[in-house]
Amino acid sequence: MNEKLETLLEKIEDTPLQEKEIYEAIEKNHPKKSKAIKIALGRDSLKMNDFSAIEIAEFYSKMHDKILSYKDKDGYFKKTKNTENINLPSFEETEEITDLVQKIGNKLSHKDASKTIKLSEKLEKMIFDIAGVNKDDLTEWEAGLVTSQITACSIDASMTALGKELKN
Repeated sequence: MNEKLETLLEKIEDTPLQEKEIYEAIEKNHPKKSKAIKIALGRDSLKMNDFSAIEIAEFYSKMHDKILSYKDKDGYFKKTKNTENINLPSFEETEEITDLVQKIGNKLSHKDASKTIKLSEKLEKMIFDIAGVNKDDLTEWEAGLVTSQITACSIDASMTALGKELKN
């Protein structure tokens, strides 16, 4: 990527809470990307016409991923003040979560909308109860972060147990 754009990307923070203006431009103007790009470029008095379309597209892609991804560049879940102390599920809770996820998948494949909604609501309540946070106190992105982290932990535990089971 262009050196000026790379330097600008390094200055951009990691979460929508830190980059509210760019995040809102991404969310409200999707799929039109130019507003978010102009906001970011303006910080270093740069203009889109100073770069090729491919350079701008690559910059936008990396900026979008950096801000919206639930994981940092090292693959760890990001933390905010509201999510830094969430509880992770016990092994039994991971089994319950994984079971609900599978049931939801089965209901989706059978197009049973009312049961899918009920199971999804049950899963959401379970996730936030386990995490020990009130969903209403979180931004939409933070709620997604908590959900992703708890679900990933559950799937990882189930897969690890399955892998060990298969080896024995």
